[in-house]
Amino acid sequence: MKKSFFTALLLINLVAVSAQVDSSYYAAKYPTGQEGFIRDMEAFARITNLEKDTITRNDIKVTLRILESGEVAEVSVLGDLNHSLKQRIEAAAEKIYHFVPATRNGLAVESDFNTTLSYDLFLYRRMWNEDLSLYEESKLAWSMDIGGYVGGFEGEVSKVYGLNGGMLFGMGAVCNNYIINFDFGLGGAKKYSDFDFPPEVISESNNVHFYYGISLSKIIDVKPNQSIRTKIGVGGYSINAGLISESNLYRLNGLDIYGELAYAYEFADVKAYGYSKITKSKHYITPFIQVHSWHGDEQSKGLLFSGGVKYSFESYGMVKKSNSDW
Repeated sequence: MKKSFFTALLLINLVAVSAQVDSSYYAAKYPTGQEGFIRDMEAFARITNLEKDTITRNDIKVTLRILESGEVAEVSVLGDLNHSLKQRIEAAAEKIYHFVPATRNGLAVESDFNTTLSYDLFLYRRMWNEDLSLYEESKLAWSMDIGGYVGGFEGEVSKVYGLNGGMLFGMGAVCNNYIINFDFGLGGAKKYSDFDFPPEVISESNNVHFYYGISLSKIIDVKPNQSIRTKIGVGGYSINAGLISESNLYRLNGLDIYGELAYAYEFADVKAYGYSKITKSKHYITPFIQVHSWHGDEQSKGLLFSGGVKYSFESYGMVKKSNSDW
């Protein structure tokens, strides 16, 4: 009887002791929690808003190997992301604070810590739902135009050149119904007669010319979505006249003073929502006529006159009206 009593007491003590040993498994934890981990990774990896926009469409899976000491031993970054961002995320893991290691049976063990970098386009959605009546165009925009032309010559240059045609390109800024532009044109012409070449020219090539300059345009609104545009500019011109013996081009060139009269028809007005802003683009078909007055080498003096059509594009930022509330 006494022996049975002590046996039962021993069994009860063994059960009590075993009950005090935690046999559960606890995963590794970041000291400031999941949100703190994401926040620190963003800071150390210098993840921009634009990159977050990309990550939103392509979640990034990050796996860290956590040692018993809580240190990060290995990093795995998987997802559709550029090489630079991947390297920065991997480097950020090396700067991360020590984890609370995983435990099994009350002892620290190695483990994997898994998370996903994913972002909600909160700012994008906020801008998408904005009341556009609260916005107006900013007074500054950038512009671009590209088109083609045909024309002819008058003056000394007409003795060599006839019908001509080519393409033109422009880029600049719009501010308060004025456009400051850089202009470039490239064309070719029908040949009428020969240039008087210097002795070093071994072959002629007098059917290509180009001009360039800086111009100022005035926009005059005449109807909704229609405007007259006048332009005056100054720059230079060059004619590839021939090839000299040293394999360099022989050119006729000089000062170019030019003007343009155009009529712009706006055929599209598009608003685009970015991550944190709204932009507005205007698209035009613009018929035009130009006159260039060339002042330079004797055989190239005269007028280049032309007409054509170009496509014009203007991009405006949208700003909150001064009398509206945020």
